[in-house]
Amino acid sequence: MYWLNLKALEEQISKNELTEKDGFHYLLGYSLLTIISTSFSGVAALQYNTGFGIACIQFVLLIIITILGLKVVFDTNKEIDGKDFIRRYFAITWVVGFRIALAVFGCIFLAILIFGFITVSQGHEPSLNPDLDDVVSMIFMMFVTVIAYLMTIMSFRRLNPKSKE
Repeated sequence: MYWLNLKALEEQISKNELTEKDGFHYLLGYSLLTIISTSFSGVAALQYNTGFGIACIQFVLLIIITILGLKVVFDTNKEIDGKDFIRRYFAITWVVGFRIALAVFGCIFLAILIFGFITVSQGHEPSLNPDLDDVVSMIFMMFVTVIAYLMTIMSFRRLNPKSKE
């Protein structure tokens, strides 16, 4: 199971070497990553009292992005050979999701360091606008979701299964 090496995964898929068991492992990993990320979002929403309107907009945008993203990924897979969509999808999105999670956590860590430095240098805790924070969080989530689908689509386009002999 690959965690970061998308190129090696693409090669394994292209050579038709991804087994059903491999697909299960990627599905399990993807599912766990989804549960963790949605739980984290839920806790953050409760902590910051996300407004109902912002939550509705975010929900609708995520539905639209998901439908369009999956449709493009599925159509891209049909252009290759139309086979093994689910196994390929979960394997690729596991690596893409793990990469994005590392990048997001790295950015959060840097933001905490910078925010902490500013807070210490000012001698007090700066106040934040909760409404603006909700909008920024929603925009960030939409951005990350679109990036994840774009990375997945590009990875599918790089697949080159063995030609029929």
